[in-house]
Amino acid sequence: MDIAQRLNGEWMIVELSDGQVAGLPDNADVRGFYRTLKNRLLKV
Repeated sequence: MDIAQRLNGEWMIVELSDGQVAGLPDNADVRGFYRTLKNRLLKV
């Protein structure tokens, strides 16, 4: 389980898996993924 702390101090689960998969798929929009993650975290 990967966790992260939000700007307001609360903790959240970012990802939950069995550890066999790490990273994004080869065809993923990596910049778009992290941009969306950042924008959603900043909406706290």
